[in-house]
Amino acid sequence: MQRGAPVAWWLLIGLLGLPALCLPLVDLHAPWATWPPLTANLALHPDQGLHQPPWVWWSCAWLHGSAAHLWRNLAALLMLGALGQVLRPSWPDVVRLAIAWPLTHLGMLAQSNLPTYVGLSGVLHALAALLLMGQLFRQHPVVPRALSVVGLLGLVTKVLLENPWQMTLVADPRSAINVAPWVHFCGAVAGLALGALGARTQAGKP
Repeated sequence: MQRGAPVAWWLLIGLLGLPALCLPLVDLHAPWATWPPLTANLALHPDQGLHQPPWVWWSCAWLHGSAAHLWRNLAALLMLGALGQVLRPSWPDVVRLAIAWPLTHLGMLAQSNLPTYVGLSGVLHALAALLLMGQLFRQHPVVPRALSVVGLLGLVTKVLLENPWQMTLVADPRSAINVAPWVHFCGAVAGLALGALGARTQAGKP
């Protein structure tokens, strides 16, 4: 079994969560051009394609449209952080998780009719998928593989039930915003793909 990288893991969790705590909320009901320059330049604008600052593929995860949106995502991030503490992702796992962050948001280019995207939810789906995939192909002293299978089935079912191919935005009263199901799909796909790549790499080692 590979050794875990708990410091790197929690640094990644902190890099995702702490800036989100420090940045102001954005008004998703107002045109993004009317936002303060800081937040306007950190948000992802899928309708602009690749013609936007390169940092937005990371920074858009730090912005949120309501307090409920922010705190629900941070609670999920802490839960995934705790799960990672138990599952002990290795250094290569943490690197793949870091790659999944921008890769998830690159998938939003397929939503060219969407002017703005912000939030952690896509990356959260990627983290969950990658952690569960890693556990599926690795023997853990406490956590059985069957739990990973159940978790992955639940994640895939959730994403498919959200119907990301037909719904650009869906009202979420709990978060007081409209959510973009496509980013959940992109995050899950990125996590599953990178997790499978990691499993194949690990299988090729003597």
